[in-house]
Amino acid sequence: MFSHISQMMVQRLNIMHKGEGNAENIDVLGSTTESAILATKQALYNLERPVVYTPKSIEVQQACN
Repeated sequence: MFSHISQMMVQRLNIMHKGEGNAENIDVLGSTTESAILATKQALYNLERPVVYTPKSIEVQQACN
C-alpha cells in the first residue's frame, strides 16, 4: 500500500480525470523542453504548498502514522 503519491503522478491523474489522454500513454512532461520545465515547476510548487487532507477512516489514519 502506498503511503504517498508523487506530484508527477498527481499531474498524470489530473490529465486522466479531465479526459485529455489515455491511461497507457500520458506524458506529463509534454513533448518540449519548455513543457517539461513547466510540469516540473508545477510539481515543485505543489510540494511546497501541499493540500491539507484529513483522513476519514481509521485504516487511513493508521497508514499515515
